[in-house]
Amino acid sequence: MAEQGIHTNHRERMRKRFQENGFDGFSDHEVLEYILFHAIPRKDVNPLAHQLIEHFGSLDRVLEASERELVQVPGIGPAAARLIAMLLPADRYYRMLKKRPGRKVSSLEEIGDYMETLFYGAAVEMVYAMYLDDRNHILKVEKCFEGTANSSTVPVSLLSSRMIQLGATQLVLAHNHPRGFALPSREDLELTIQLRRQLATLGLSLLDHVIVSPDDYISLRMSEKFQNLFV
Repeated sequence: MAEQGIHTNHRERMRKRFQENGFDGFSDHEVLEYILFHAIPRKDVNPLAHQLIEHFGSLDRVLEASERELVQVPGIGPAAARLIAMLLPADRYYRMLKKRPGRKVSSLEEIGDYMETLFYGAAVEMVYAMYLDDRNHILKVEKCFEGTANSSTVPVSLLSSRMIQLGATQLVLAHNHPRGFALPSREDLELTIQLRRQLATLGLSLLDHVIVSPDDYISLRMSEKFQNLFV
């Protein structure tokens, strides 16, 4: 009972700290410990927080881990794994809501800022497509591929078919470099050229190709160095 009282008081103190200042002043393991409070009641989770960070190497890697990876750590059950794995997608969705453009976009910057939020916290390479009509109204934004993005793997024919299905005349393609920089590779440039040419044969347009890194993004259409890809 005395040990239970110690844990209860510790949790209450941490809850009060969070209520007053959020996670300001928390160490990495304390942030994780506070999260675990909500999945593992009546147990000292401080050692488990340290164990998770040691296992994955850092707090950010813990938050990027999948449920399947998390449950491999002794002491982490399905409920705790689901809670931790939910945090980044929830934050990503919040950021998308804050940056979501109106149904009509007015600039490439607006598009780029929005596309960047789609990859927040992503640990694997993904490809998103934004479909627009000829008046720059957004018809659909969706993930169309997961894996290395190049001209042999991105389903160009499916993208054009989807454009026709939606009544879109313009496409913005975006993919990420999860561990790299927001700079196009040779494969990225080849994909851009091939996609633009194939869409042009159907009277459709590649408006931009956005490449996102964990800290930045580049719009190939806005870059003076790569604008010629769209001519």
